[in-house]
Amino acid sequence: YQVNIPEITQEIVDNGVVIVYKLSGAKWQAMPFSMPIDVGEMLSVDYVLDVGYFYETGLLSIVQTSSLKPAMISLCIDGSFKVVVLP
Repeated sequence: YQVNIPEITQEIVDNGVVIVYKLSGAKWQAMPFSMPIDVGEMLSVDYVLDVGYFYETGLLSIVQTSSLKPAMISLCIDGSFKVVVLP
């Protein structure tokens, strides 16, 4: 998932900070984060979903990886995000 963020200037890339949060229910969760996923009836972790981000001038990318095969990943990157850009 990519989004243009013109506030991420070269000055921000070189000297600033970009912080991203994902809306989870009624709360904002700081990124990056990992989510253990249980898909079976037993109380065990079947796989782990990692959600993070990277940025470059003008662009923010939100990425997701999994300990499971990519075709089996249920996307977690939909929803609302908050991006904070600090000089």
